[in-house]
Amino acid sequence: MLIDWNKHRDNPNTWITLLAVLFAVVSTVVLVVIGPQNLVDMVGEDNVYFAVYALGAGGIVSTLTGGVFYSSLMAFASSDVSLPLLALAAGLGLSTSDSIFFYLVSRGRQALRQYQFRWLQWFESWVQRLPHWGVALVIVGYIGFTPLPNDILMTAVAAGGYRMRFAAPLIILGDMIGAFVFVYFGSAVFG
Repeated sequence: MLIDWNKHRDNPNTWITLLAVLFAVVSTVVLVVIGPQNLVDMVGEDNVYFAVYALGAGGIVSTLTGGVFYSSLMAFASSDVSLPLLALAAGLGLSTSDSIFFYLVSRGRQALRQYQFRWLQWFESWVQRLPHWGVALVIVGYIGFTPLPNDILMTAVAAGGYRMRFAAPLIILGDMIGAFVFVYFGSAVFG
């Protein structure tokens, strides 16, 4: 057996991790199966902000769901909605999903080490050589100004030993900047 359930069932961290994994799997399946347009149709156009938050928070694995989220965000930005509120909802949703992913990776850090991924080892050693302010700039700059998935960065920062209380404010700031950039870009190009 892979995990001795009797040894871990009374540990609250086990339950939190299981719930986070379940949320990640269910939300990714919902996003892929239902799709963003059907989700908005189910919620209604009055609740676009909630739908954007749900799309952002549900896209735990941004490598798989990033395209769906950003295309939906650009489509919503070209409609008659409040752009600052749309960016705020998107940024909070992205921050939620990135924080959950960071938590899952930090919990599974020891499991990741046994696989010896070369790219992860290189990125982890690079992150560990940077001063704290350099890591902060990399996190905010990468999340806020690149259209790349945040999964790789979250994996490297968590594997580098940084804690959630260090990364959380930077994740929120980067996701807010990125959401404002994408919303206003979508509005300027498509609106």
